[in-house]
Amino acid sequence: MFDLRRFSPRQAEVLDVVEAVFLRDGISAVRIGELAAEASCSRSTLYELAPSKEGLLLLVLDRMMRRIMRRGAEAIEQAADPVDRLRAMMTSGALGLAALGPR
Repeated sequence: MFDLRRFSPRQAEVLDVVEAVFLRDGISAVRIGELAAEASCSRSTLYELAPSKEGLLLLVLDRMMRRIMRRGAEAIEQAADPVDRLRAMMTSGALGLAALGPR
């Protein structure tokens, strides 16, 4: 599992771009150089975040899952009864995972 380090604002911005490119193009169609160009950073910046393109994917997926979990927890807190809490949790998770798509 990844360490729970905090990313600098710039690192978070780079990871946001990497996530968007992976969602748009899929992982197999993208090269590290293309990711660096889209994120306006060097390859070494990407390799500081993860040792490979697959490592970047795992890091992006980890961030996505944590975001989904946070949204689910927030939705549960806002629901009044147990059925609504379950519905809120499942809906939040399904919507978050829908962004992954077939690529």
